[in-house]
Amino acid sequence: MCFWIASSIAGSSSSMSGAVMGFAGAGSLVLFIWAFMSFGKARLLEVAHKSPLVASLLGMASSDWARAFFICMVNVGLLIAVLLDFLRQCVRSLWWTNRPLKERGMVSHGMRAFLERIRGWHWGSVLKKICLLCLLYYCLWVGVAKVTYVFLSWLNERLETMSLAAVVGIIYIIGIIMFLLPPVPGVPVYVTAGIVISARSYCNDEGDESCIGFWQGTVLAVIIGYILKLNAVVMQQKIIGEQLGKSIRIQKFVGVDKAGIRAIEKILRVPGYSMPKVAILCGGPDWPTSVLTGIMKLSVFQMVLGTMPCIFLIIPCVLSGALLNRTGEGAVWGALASTVLAVAGLIQAAAMVFAAYILQDTLQKHHDELTAYR
Repeated sequence: MCFWIASSIAGSSSSMSGAVMGFAGAGSLVLFIWAFMSFGKARLLEVAHKSPLVASLLGMASSDWARAFFICMVNVGLLIAVLLDFLRQCVRSLWWTNRPLKERGMVSHGMRAFLERIRGWHWGSVLKKICLLCLLYYCLWVGVAKVTYVFLSWLNERLETMSLAAVVGIIYIIGIIMFLLPPVPGVPVYVTAGIVISARSYCNDEGDESCIGFWQGTVLAVIIGYILKLNAVVMQQKIIGEQLGKSIRIQKFVGVDKAGIRAIEKILRVPGYSMPKVAILCGGPDWPTSVLTGIMKLSVFQMVLGTMPCIFLIIPCVLSGALLNRTGEGAVWGALASTVLAVAGLIQAAAMVFAAYILQDTLQKHHDELTAYR
């Protein structure tokens, strides 16, 4: 979740992207320490063993992909941990003379058991997947995010001399194309729409019909971004998702019969508006979420209906881009742009966290139904 949000805003503000990752890491650590101190290890293990979601995650943790991700996350930290454990053993040997046999060694019993466990891994497969994960990280974090914003910045310069109607039309066409690309998040499209359309509208030439005013142009950019998102949902679901769903291999790869995907399907099949449905459709990654609804052959009308509250995510993104056009008028405009972009990230993060909670709750309440053969 944090990787997706950070990569979405990486091109717009690299410092804020780093802050998101740092805050997420620190927040996760504090949350873990609080839970451990409040409930204790025994209670946490008891609750975890009763959770279908945790059971599913524990099953995934034994895969080479999970092991590769673990090594990517800890990397040098693992070597530091081994070194610190070795130093601790050296200190303990000075005063703990009657140590048990299992504690007599270069490292502690716990560390030795851990090293023996990872020694049995299929390291050829793990290292291969580490390379693939690093390549994916680079493509999403550096490649897609940066290239997207560089391209859109170039486009902004090209559109400066065109009429407002032409600018809106080109932004719409390019926005749709970018929404149909799997790795491109929606945030860059919204931010660019705010930059380009408001910049073209913000001028003082009374003879130019495109000079409708800064705030009017910003509102127009919000409307265009909203239409883009809803149109993209339909196209991703009908053109891509439903066609992919015809393949048994794709269905197996996605895991349409797995309890987690069936829980998502159960939530999304609820007609009308519901908070869980809105959280999944608005908080989830743009392309994967809409394509998944197509693979599961859900009602496109209901999916569009559930996506409509995304206007509350689009407004701060567009406003952030629009405010960048006024940074030359004072530092306050740049600060406002960063603030509203952070608000957009917080809204999406809140939606994702709520969606994860609802998914866990649904798995617990309907475990037998979701795991039954169909």
